Amino acid sequence: APDFQQKIKEIYFEFFNSTEDHFTTEVLGKKKNGENIWLELNTSKIKADNIVTEFSTISRDITERKETEQALQKSEERYRLLVENSTDMIYKTDKYGNYTFVNQVFIKRSGLTEAEILKMNCFDKVPEEYRNDVIKFYRTQLEKKQSVSYYELPCYIAKNEIIWVGQFSSLELDDMGDPKGYSVAARDITERIKAENELKSSQSSLAEAQKMNKMGSFQYNLNSNKVIWSDVLYDIYGLDQKIYTPTNNKFLNEVVHSDDREYIKELIDNAIKNNESSLDYFHKIVHSTGEEKIMHALAEIIYDDSGQALIMNGSAQDVTELYNTQMQLEKSENRLKKSQEIAGLGNWEENHKTGEIYWSSELRKIFGLNKTKNITAGLFWKYLHPDDLDWMKNSWLQAERKMVPYRGIFRIKLKDGTIKHLSEQAEFMQDTQGNLFKTIGTVHDVTQIREYQEKLKNLSSHLQNLQEEERSRIAREIHDELGQNLTSINMEIDYLKSRGLKGADPDILERLNTLGELVNQTIKTTRRISQELRPSILDDLGLKSALEWQVSQYQKRSDSILKVNMIGDDENVPTEQSTAIFRIAQESLTNIARHAEATNIEIHLSIEKLFIKLEIK
Repeated sequence: APDFQQKIKEIYFEFFNSTEDHFTTEVLGKKKNGENIWLELNTSKIKADNIVTEFSTISRDITERKETEQALQKSEERYRLLVENSTDMIYKTDKYGNYTFVNQVFIKRSGLTEAEILKMNCFDKVPEEYRNDVIKFYRTQLEKKQSVSYYELPCYIAKNEIIWVGQFSSLELDDMGDPKGYSVAARDITERIKAENELKSSQSSLAEAQKMNKMGSFQYNLNSNKVIWSDVLYDIYGLDQKIYTPTNNKFLNEVVHSDDREYIKELIDNAIKNNESSLDYFHKIVHSTGEEKIMHALAEIIYDDSGQALIMNGSAQDVTELYNTQMQLEKSENRLKKSQEIAGLGNWEENHKTGEIYWSSELRKIFGLNKTKNITAGLFWKYLHPDDLDWMKNSWLQAERKMVPYRGIFRIKLKDGTIKHLSEQAEFMQDTQGNLFKTIGTVHDVTQIREYQEKLKNLSSHLQNLQEEERSRIAREIHDELGQNLTSINMEIDYLKSRGLKGADPDILERLNTLGELVNQTIKTTRRISQELRPSILDDLGLKSALEWQVSQYQKRSDSILKVNMIGDDENVPTEQSTAIFRIAQESLTNIARHAEATNIEIHLSIEKLFIKLEIK
């Protein structure tokens, strides 16, 4: 593409005029079919008598790596298992460089325990002669709030060994948009650095660079059936070039996996038949150890003037690790999807820059939508229950303005009339300028939970009513049966006392007096217990009178000063509500007496048309 060619010219012109002898860059271009392709260019100057005569460049297709990196950056939590199983060293620090998280690869390479590492500062791992430059680089990222940076630096690992790492550092922001730390993925690039240094002095380092990238080259002469492999390709296949002579048939039958033999043969035959000049394909091989590997091959077919295929030149790269990473990514996504399905949990994302909206399959299921339904910006609000629409919009807009997480429970109404209760959590993400660029959230279907809660509430109310009925029954029995019996006993004692004759035993008369006092005290206790179980005044005179009685009983047992203010008519207050409010006041006064040591107590009761308010201070 012309723009790609111009960009390459500008890069090489700038490099030619610089004092650097080597540079590495990544560029985005387009294939002939219009597809995007990312290339990594490792370029060195070749000089003669201190004059640049030519460039030496190794280009590598890194499109799949770039796409994988972008996919991995979308959700740190979603791919937590992938992080832990990564071959890269992944860690997090606060904004001062103190470690807050390290993965197992980091722990293993450091030779320290996790606890020891979390007490350290990341800059202490950098050799002293490089430390200031590293601190300056990340301080600049912090000050400019650069979301992602890439830096290569040396660092200490186990046994004070020094390796070079290339690390991508993502700046993490708090809810206010201020930097709070770094999330870093560091890859050991020691071999690449060594190869680059060697490449400066000799082009023979090309083979080493290919080996480092697990990329070999081949040539196949279709007329002579002669095949030439580079040293790296022998290593990738696990074959000894001293004793193994490759041919096309041996490659297909001994190296290529049996699953792909017919596929490769048909692919090449069809390309030659159709006079195609380039091939780009993946296939499996079987290493000499029996291990299966995934290869990415690129080939160019050269034809003579008559259209006869002569030579096939190409390269083959071992992409097994990348392939496995992609498979792990897919497995992780499938696990997440299954977990969300089991939990009734859906997730969504909205990119405010592009307008792109994503709803997971489980979220679509919750809203009764199929997989092909186009999700628009206003679709969610169309399903919101009319009674919840206003307050929900106000709460959402307020959280969005303040850039604080949103949490809420609301209802939706499906097209078939079904009403569901949903619990949502959402976070608003900002770009480096502090503007909203993405919102992500989860939605949990809590309809069944709400139904259980409603049943539990009804059951609790029923049990409370049964308890009050039982208390009322016991109170009546104590008052009617036990109270009357005690009164009768007291009357009989008074009769015996009144019939006492002169000369009667004084001890008997004294015992009658004592017994009479005991019966009177028992009658009072019986009345108090009966009233506390279910004060008859609550049923006879209403809530306000019952509260006044309760206050008077409390004052008899306490020196606290009580002020009571009650407004409103309690005539139409339902029995269930009167009982509940009375019990709340009763329990509150009991707790005040036991724990508060209060000297002043105020009770306010307000009976309105739509609500009843009880306030105790």
